[in-house]
Amino acid sequence: MIRQLEKEVSYALSLYYYSMAKKYVGLKVSNYIKDPSVAFHAFSLNLRKKQQQDLVGDRAGAVDEHIDRWDAKFGFCCLVVLETFTGGNLVFPELELEIVLYRGDVVFFHSSLLKHFNSEVVRDRNSMVFFNDESLFTNR
Repeated sequence: MIRQLEKEVSYALSLYYYSMAKKYVGLKVSNYIKDPSVAFHAFSLNLRKKQQQDLVGDRAGAVDEHIDRWDAKFGFCCLVVLETFTGGNLVFPELELEIVLYRGDVVFFHSSLLKHFNSEVVRDRNSMVFFNDESLFTNR
């Protein structure tokens, strides 16, 4: 499933951001990369499986406001929502923008430039974030 999702995300990036996808695809990351045609070379799998009554305190599965300082500066990350959940909206405080997320949503954004966070989650929150580390482009 992850390999197929990587290919789909890479394809979407190439459709809408061709010049950026061109920089990403074909990067020689290591001798162990099996498929150099994918645009993103790292991912984070975010699984929050709790019963509703267990989600209390500690911002209830939310992610605090942050900037992904180690992500590629000129590129995007790609958030893929794997399951519909209640809460967990994607918030960009500097833009005064809050995005309600649904299963199947794909969001590209500059994670290294824009402060972002997820609001509190009422139920399960499952998503994947594809990204590239800045060191792939600076340590050459």
